[in-house]
Amino acid sequence: MGKFDIDPPDSTEPEHRAALHLTIFGAWLLAFGAAALLEYAPNASLWFPPAAVTFAAVVVLGVRALPVIWLACLVVTVLADQVYQRGMSGAELAAAGFAFAFTHSLAYAALGLVFRSAGRRASPVPDLHAVGWFVLGGVAASGISSALGGLSMIVTGMSEPGDVAPLIITWWVGDFAGLVTIGPLLALLLIQLTVFLGIPLPGRLDRLPGPTSWSGLLRTAGPGLGLLIGLTLSILLLLAAFPGYAAMPLLLLACLPVSLWIARTESALATLVGVAGFSLILAAATGPLGLADHALALQLMVICLAIASYLGLAMAGRRQKRSADRARVDSR
Repeated sequence: MGKFDIDPPDSTEPEHRAALHLTIFGAWLLAFGAAALLEYAPNASLWFPPAAVTFAAVVVLGVRALPVIWLACLVVTVLADQVYQRGMSGAELAAAGFAFAFTHSLAYAALGLVFRSAGRRASPVPDLHAVGWFVLGGVAASGISSALGGLSMIVTGMSEPGDVAPLIITWWVGDFAGLVTIGPLLALLLIQLTVFLGIPLPGRLDRLPGPTSWSGLLRTAGPGLGLLIGLTLSILLLLAAFPGYAAMPLLLLACLPVSLWIARTESALATLVGVAGFSLILAAATGPLGLADHALALQLMVICLAIASYLGLAMAGRRQKRSADRARVDSR
């Protein structure tokens, strides 16, 4: 398991649990703010990282994470009303906030609980079964959240049916992009923080971070991560200079082999950081570089790279397990 520079306290004091909940609350608001700041069109960002925060929080804390998630949903509903100057009453804001919290957490909490219940089989390297369930479950959760979210906006009077319907598909893809690219990394970070605070975890979840520490990440995986970031930025600039779709396949063709190489040769932590960094760069660059017309293609690039990297990580783990099994047999 990854270690911090100092030993974690062996305690479950209330202030440590409060610190964990406060971290989740802040992370959710920060993720929502990032999605709003990086919008390429009103109510549309390349990815929606709050979905990842909710998933990760429920994996670590279970249903105990829901109150703080619901509070965050209510806060951003009030803030959105101020930003878009809808002029909703207190009762309308409460109804809209409750509807958002319910539709958002229903889908992603269900997915998080599935993976929390599988904690007894947790491993630093995911297997193909876990990757498959995460991808399929993520598609379903994102679709349910987006559809129910759009319906709740109509019911609570926050928008007209004609305005919401075109956004539902965009929300679906954006929610899934946020979940699949950042969710696993956030879950790992929250697990590390929970262990550091001395809060018990179910099953073997505390083993998920694996043997690589953050201090050794740049030393071991720095060249691969640097190459991935450099290629991503270079091709995005090329795409902005030549707006046609000719350069679009180059983004995936150049970056995917690097990400797979990281998954094959480095730790799971390095793979998750690479996937999250790739998605963040694309989300941040879409608006400033005038790539809004390419948004759907960029979202699919992010999703494809993430899924392929997780599959590559699972295959590398399978090969390592087979090699270890053969070595044990030969030593007998």
